Amino acid sequence: MGVDEQIQELFESQSEGKRRDMEAIHRLILEEFPSCQLRCLDGRDDSGKTVTNPSIGYGSCQINNKDGSSREFYRVGVSAVHRFVPSVLRAQAAHLPAGSTPGAEVDKRIATIED
Repeated sequence: MGVDEQIQELFESQSEGKRRDMEAIHRLILEEFPSCQLRCLDGRDDSGKTVTNPSIGYGSCQINNKDGSSREFYRVGVSAVHRFVPSVLRAQAAHLPAGSTPGAEVDKRIATIED
């Protein structure tokens, strides 16, 4: 299954309000960054155990692990949480190139949606 289908499944698994908000945020990010890399994480580890909420990731950056290794991860993520609208955004600001602020513009636009 492709990432677009996974994202659609994630939307469909949410309540009407969360689904509507997630789709709006998704469209807004893609309008601003149409060629960004997309990921859909189901929140499970390699053994299939649920370890976090499902999320959609936008963009790409390298995350430095405690053991000195690094891995590719998304730059901004939208996560569906239990009690409120999926407005949890994780920007990997420490990993952005100097002078680069793509997450800042997205944050401003998303704040408009939430108001």
